[in-house]
Amino acid sequence: EFSPNLTPKEVIQSGAFGGTYFNKTKQNLKINPNEFPKKWFKGLSKNQYESEKYNRKVNFFKIKSGLSQKEWEEKGWIHPQDPRGWFQWYCRYYLGRRTDDDSRQISRWNNFCGIKGIIFIQKFIKKTPQLMIYLFLSQLGNHYYTGHIKLMIVIMKSGK
Repeated sequence: EFSPNLTPKEVIQSGAFGGTYFNKTKQNLKINPNEFPKKWFKGLSKNQYESEKYNRKVNFFKIKSGLSQKEWEEKGWIHPQDPRGWFQWYCRYYLGRRTDDDSRQISRWNNFCGIKGIIFIQKFIKKTPQLMIYLFLSQLGNHYYTGHIKLMIVIMKSGK
């Protein structure tokens, strides 16, 4: 099952990646926001999604969180068709693209946000009280262990 509770637009509007996701990386992996619907970026300044520097104020939880592109590559989480990673894959999947990589990406998401992921998430609750509050509130309206992309905004990259 793959049922994220946030659309790509909602992830972007929530300040995922501290506003840096669509910037040009040091590895020169440009992701073009024009590939995606303009409504996903409506009401945002370019600094809220193309920033060169991580901006805690943009992040929904107002914290610095994240692994670098290099760290994602070292962990083997990057596939050549989506060089910016899972979220790039998700945006394209949401828009209807289907590829041989879908089962791997859906499995990764379920492992992170499903029952297996709860164990991982619990490690961060002590570090991020806001996460504990969100986890509790999100369970009120959803299946107990349904994955939550809002959680990924904070946890995808270990907060410091």
